Amino acid sequence: MRKTTKNWSPYSKKEFYFLSGILLVVGGFWLLYYFLGGRTLVVCPSKIVLGISCPGCGMTRAFDAIMHGDVCSAIFYNANALILFPFVGIFFFCFVWDLVFKTQKAHALYCKVERLMSRKSLFVVFLMAEFAIWLHGMFIGV
Repeated sequence: MRKTTKNWSPYSKKEFYFLSGILLVVGGFWLLYYFLGGRTLVVCPSKIVLGISCPGCGMTRAFDAIMHGDVCSAIFYNANALILFPFVGIFFFCFVWDLVFKTQKAHALYCKVERLMSRKSLFVVFLMAEFAIWLHGMFIGV
């Protein structure tokens, strides 16, 4: 089987690093604000407009629980954190590595995830898991 060289990113590398940098800075400021006492701010548009939780609701509290070693609480708040927390850490490390050593590890990681999610069977399993997490969040009121 031949390897394809198709670029799986919908963004150019310059756009990718620009958008990733913005997301990492905004996310970093959000976590800093959260840990300095701003724990009551609700930023979920679904929660604000419709009054219902989205699949991402509870993620900040889940990250907080993981950083304090409380995996059970993290699962309670949002089970997505168990996958997303290590991914964000690895992505952040790759992003900083790329800035320092002028490599493209973060972009390569992103492309690998894009390739994985382009498999229909994996994508369907992912959607089913997200639906279950969303229902869990709705019923417990996260």
